[in-house]
Amino acid sequence: KTKAKILTSFYQIVSKLPSTLSVQYPDFYRGFTTAVNSVFNFNAIGLVSVGCFLPRSMYSFYGSFLTTTITPIVLSLILLLVTIKQKRNLDPYAANQLTSSRFGLFYGFTYLIFPSISTMAFTTFLCTRYGDDETEYLIADRSIDCDSDFHKKFEILSIIMVLIYPIGITTIYTYELWKHQEAIKDAQNRNNNKNIQHIVFLW
Repeated sequence: KTKAKILTSFYQIVSKLPSTLSVQYPDFYRGFTTAVNSVFNFNAIGLVSVGCFLPRSMYSFYGSFLTTTITPIVLSLILLLVTIKQKRNLDPYAANQLTSSRFGLFYGFTYLIFPSISTMAFTTFLCTRYGDDETEYLIADRSIDCDSDFHKKFEILSIIMVLIYPIGITTIYTYELWKHQEAIKDAQNRNNNKNIQHIVFLW
């Protein structure tokens, strides 16, 4: 289980390097990271289409940004509402068990989407100049002017997403590990401790 988590995290990071760093990688490596990315990274662009809400010229990056960052939030809210509704008809013990299992599902979900969405959030700020042109263009989409008012608004949204995903998710993980540190240290009994099963993937 631990080896699988390490490999998953490693491949999630490796598969995002070509889209994050402005480096020309060999064709073999790019093919490898593309294949890995399709398996180990969550991509929300296939779930929701927002092309009708954005100008066609801006859809390639901005549409991907919106769907990749907003879809997990919507899914999490749906999970929360469904859980609240189901708990109404349960006794306290069963309700606590349901809450714990749903938190485990939520944390596992955030673990899978963390690298790809964090990368997307930071990609908005990766701009560069080409040749003698003083205009800065987005590395992920060279048709986008980073100095445009429209892009500046997306940078504000990106800051919010950075607070939610890279900072928010790691803060939640850190709190859970700190809160249950004594139970986690108990190596003999922690696998059977129902109070920490929702964060079992963290250790």
